[in-house]
Amino acid sequence: MRSILVFLFVFISTSATNAQYYKSGTLTLTNNIEVPGKFFILTDNQSVEAKNNNKSYAFNQVESLFINNRLFKKETYKEATYLAHELVSGKKAKLFQIEANKYLILKENGVFKEIDLVNDPNLVRGVLSVLFEDCNTIRDGINNINKFSEKTLISTTNSYNSCSYSDFSPTETELKSANSFNTDTFKFYLGFGMDIKNINFFEDFYNENINQFGFKFGLLASPGFTGKRQGNLYFNFDASLSFGSENNFLFIDNDINYTANTYRILIGVDYFFNKTGKINPFLGISGGTNWDRFNGDVNDESFDLKSHNLIWAPKAGILFSLKNEKDLGFSIDYVPEYSNDLFIPINDESINIDLSSSSFSFSLNYYF
Repeated sequence: MRSILVFLFVFISTSATNAQYYKSGTLTLTNNIEVPGKFFILTDNQSVEAKNNNKSYAFNQVESLFINNRLFKKETYKEATYLAHELVSGKKAKLFQIEANKYLILKENGVFKEIDLVNDPNLVRGVLSVLFEDCNTIRDGINNINKFSEKTLISTTNSYNSCSYSDFSPTETELKSANSFNTDTFKFYLGFGMDIKNINFFEDFYNENINQFGFKFGLLASPGFTGKRQGNLYFNFDASLSFGSENNFLFIDNDINYTANTYRILIGVDYFFNKTGKINPFLGISGGTNWDRFNGDVNDESFDLKSHNLIWAPKAGILFSLKNEKDLGFSIDYVPEYSNDLFIPINDESINIDLSSSSFSFSLNYYF
C-alpha cells in the first residue's frame, strides 16, 4: 500500500511539473516563418525550446512567441536580451513575464531585476523591498505577503506606480544586497478527518477495525537556510485528537464495552514537488508520541486504561491553491503497528489483554 502511494504521488508531481513548462503556441522567426507546437522559454540559455521537433531556437532567431494566450517579444536592456510579455506598463516601473515562473521588473531609471518564483522564492521579498524602497506605503504590504505569485507581483507593481514617492532612489549596491535577503516561510493549518484503527487483542485472538473522528492543527515552516529548496522542504509540527465510538466484544463469557480515543504530537519533514503550481503533491515522514485511552466496562465494572508509545508515520498528500493565496490539502498518514501491555479487570482479576494497534488517517486541511 505504501509503495503504491509513493509511486502515485511521485508520478503526479513529475507530470504536473513537466506540464507547467511546455505550452501550445506559435513561434515566429526573424525570417517570418511561423512554427506551431509546444514551447517553453529558457532565459539563461537565451533560447526557446520546442517539444514537437526537439529543436532549440536562439533568441537572435526569434521575432516573437505567442504562447498560453500571451505574446512574448524581444526586449533588450543594458545588453541583456529577453523574450518578454508585458504585464504592467507604468511610468515608474514595468513588469514582464520572461518564463513560466520568472519575471522582470524594469524601473524608469534603467535599473532592472529578475525575479524567480521557483528557484529563489526567499529572495523575492528583499528584491521588491529594495526596488520599491522609495514608496513607504507599500513596504508593509510586501512584508505581509506569505506566498508570492504573478498576481501579487502585478498588484505590488501597480501600487508602486500609483505611490506618492519620497526622494530616495535605490542604488546598484542596495540592489545587490537583496541577494542576501532571507526570510522564513510559515503555513499554519487546521483540519478534520477520520482514522481507521486496527486493534488486535490477546495476540491476534480478537481483531477489529474501529473508526475514529477528530481534528488536528499544525505548523509548516520552510526556513531560509534551505536555500533553493525553500518552498519545497518544510519542517512540520502536528497535533491531533481523535475520538472513537463505543465498541464491544465478548471474551470468555465476559461482555466488554469500550471507547478508544487517540492523541498524537508529531514532528517531521514534508517535501512538496510543485511549489508554484496550483496542484502541489507532497511526501513526508514524522515521528513523535502517541497516547491511547480505552474507557469502558466489563460486566458493568468500569475501567480506564491509558497507554503511551513512540511512533513514526509516513504520509502523502496534495495541496490545491486557492484564490486568496491559501491552500486546501488532503493527506493520508499511516502509523505502523505498536504494542501496549495493558491489564483489564475481569472477575476480580487483572488480565493482560496484549493489545496492538495500527492506523490509517485521512484528513482535510486548510492552510493559512
